[in-house]
Amino acid sequence: MAATIYKITAPDGRLYIGSTRLPLNIRMSNHRSDARLGKHPNVKLYQAMRASDPYLFTIEAICDVDLPNRYRTEGEHVLRLRTHIEGFNSLIPGRTRSEQVRAYRLAHPERVQAQAERRRLRRQEARRWGPHINPDGIVIREYFNGEPV
Repeated sequence: MAATIYKITAPDGRLYIGSTRLPLNIRMSNHRSDARLGKHPNVKLYQAMRASDPYLFTIEAICDVDLPNRYRTEGEHVLRLRTHIEGFNSLIPGRTRSEQVRAYRLAHPERVQAQAERRRLRRQEARRWGPHINPDGIVIREYFNGEPV
């Protein structure tokens, strides 16, 4: 069984790359339905579909691939067409989780720094207020600002 790598073109020219084992007309119908219901994780594509007429978006096949190479080939097309930067793709298929995280950290250092700061503040707040409980569930002592109460 083969899969099809396809691209969806928005009226403004931006692209989305995807892959499917379904016929393209059914896959496009599914995209339009998911956009209307707001139930697909691809927020950028579906927001654009809701903002304009989803029937102005066109779908066309790029190539057919065998299933073991499906996501790797899809990812190669995403990178080649830069749809993760200039289009609607949020992730690059075919990458491992650690590769996705590494690429995200390189592309968005300010977001990563803000997330780290929020985690640090949450840990600091948890230490500020906190009973120390032994394994039997008995409060040994309570602290506020690091001082026993």
